[in-house]
Amino acid sequence: MPFKQVEIKEKIEEKAANNAEFKEAWDNSRNEYMLLHNIAEMRKELKLTQKELAVISKSSQQEISRLEKKEHSPALKTICRIVNSMGYELVLRKKI
Repeated sequence: MPFKQVEIKEKIEEKAANNAEFKEAWDNSRNEYMLLHNIAEMRKELKLTQKELAVISKSSQQEISRLEKKEHSPALKTICRIVNSMGYELVLRKKI
């Protein structure tokens, strides 16, 4: 049976346009996804292994791995500790 190609972005935008509750949930999940993605990218730019980041952030390698795989929603305290250990800070800005 052949696979059916679906334009998921269009489907999500369509659903979000018609459902305010879905749109809010989607927007919130995108913010979390992007934050976790950016943390992984910063680690790679600094040429740190997950284990090295775990040591300097007083975390476990498994915790860093789960964060990067987006397998759970880490506490804000955990995110701040990891970001701070890499020499970065969280900054909030108004949406455009």
